Amino acid sequence: SFETLLRQSVQLFRRHRADAPAEALKAQFYYARALCRQGKWQQAAEQAAEVYSAQCRHYGEHADHDDIAHTLRLQGNINAMQPATLGEALPLLEQAVAMFERLHGMHHAETAYTYTQIAEQYAKQGYVAEAQSVLRSTDTILREQLGSLHPYVAVAQWRLAECCDMQRQYGEAQAHLAEAERILRGHGCQHAGAEHAAHLKRLQIRLY
Repeated sequence: SFETLLRQSVQLFRRHRADAPAEALKAQFYYARALCRQGKWQQAAEQAAEVYSAQCRHYGEHADHDDIAHTLRLQGNINAMQPATLGEALPLLEQAVAMFERLHGMHHAETAYTYTQIAEQYAKQGYVAEAQSVLRSTDTILREQLGSLHPYVAVAQWRLAECCDMQRQYGEAQAHLAEAERILRGHGCQHAGAEHAAHLKRLQIRLY
């Protein structure tokens, strides 16, 4: 399986490439993401925490680095999927977005996409109007930086649809959902209805 291959690559890097810790940590990062795709959240959390600690030792405890920002975002998303750690998700995502912002500025795709995930947490906490405002901004930036057919845009449109539905803006919600579906069809997805929503959720997990 893909998970097995990634686990083996981590072991090989550790055994034969002790001189290349960054590459070994990237392999372990992708292994943690593979665990997410299988819903193995606790195992994924353990792997991601190990990666983060090792990255801080490798790059420096207070260093800003893309790899560290991605790992913080991964940890935040993993915590968001577990009721016991849900409260820890937003602080980690905020750390990640602050690092992306220091590295690349506000109008970078990774900064904007991390704000999309922060907006999801705002909405869950009842700050739906604030989440909607953030999502409109991130959707614009993602389209400018990546084009209107990128999967990141599909996730932003999906989250906008959810916020509009919560605000009883049903027509706008349907329009955003249709846009997300159109983007996914451009990537070969033919799902609709409940299957479409499930596919969007799987897509978001793949993009952690």
